[in-house]
Amino acid sequence: LAIGQQGIEGRWYSLPGPCPSAERGQKSPACMADEPGGACKKGVWDDRCTYSVEFSGDIRLNELTGIQNYSEFCEAGNLEYDVQADKGVNFGFWDGKFDLQRCRQ
Repeated sequence: LAIGQQGIEGRWYSLPGPCPSAERGQKSPACMADEPGGACKKGVWDDRCTYSVEFSGDIRLNELTGIQNYSEFCEAGNLEYDVQADKGVNFGFWDGKFDLQRCRQ
C-alpha cells in the first residue's frame, strides 16, 4: 500500500528478550545476565522462562503464485502487476492490491 493509505491492521506480538529495560544496542552483558528475558532454551521448560520459539519453515512466493520460472514467465509476456491497471497480465495474484475486501481473503 502507498504511504498514508489505509490497510489491514496488523498484529504485533512482543516476546521479552534479554535485558528489556535497555534499548537495543545498549544491552550490557551484566544486564543480559540479570534480565535474561522469557525465552526458554531449546528443550528446557522451567520457572525462569515463559515461551519458546522455533523455526517452522517458510513459504516461497512462487509456491503461492504458481510462478516456477520467473524468466520464462516474463518472456511469455506475463506481468505480475501493473500499477496503473491494478492487476497483472495473464496473472491474477496481485489484482486489486488496494482493495481491502480482496486483501482480507
